[in-house]
Amino acid sequence: MTAQGVSPESQQTFILRAGLLAAAVPQLTRLTFYGVVMTHNDQYLLSKPFTPRPFFIPGAPDQEAAEIIYEGAAKNLHGETVPAARIQRLDYTHERRTLRAEVGQPEPRGEGIVMAIYGPSSLRNLYYVVTLNRGMYAADPIMVGLDEVNRVHAFLAE
Repeated sequence: MTAQGVSPESQQTFILRAGLLAAAVPQLTRLTFYGVVMTHNDQYLLSKPFTPRPFFIPGAPDQEAAEIIYEGAAKNLHGETVPAARIQRLDYTHERRTLRAEVGQPEPRGEGIVMAIYGPSSLRNLYYVVTLNRGMYAADPIMVGLDEVNRVHAFLAE
């Protein structure tokens, strides 16, 4: 046991319950959140406050252009209809990593700036994360399964 009364094994794997962080968190190298390994970067992302914004598309000169781009990018969603909800941020788990896709921010796996997030789809139970390289100009959008999603943050209602 250490001076704090926590064994080294417990310091390496710690179950977070009800979102409470123990005082020992800065000393831990890894945490487990319901079986998902969390790194210090994951902990930072989860602690970063969410600030809702009005709907926008990065680089769009005005609201009309943003709407045109949003509808145009939706044509790459494999025939899915565009849901009415506008998603600003999607927190999800992929391959045991906690990830956050937010419009206007870099995509966490290095796919470029997130341009739009659509979902959930009516046919395939997916959310679609669109970047310039994935879903906007080339390739398929990043597909996130409904079972991977931890939290969905919508844009402010207009």
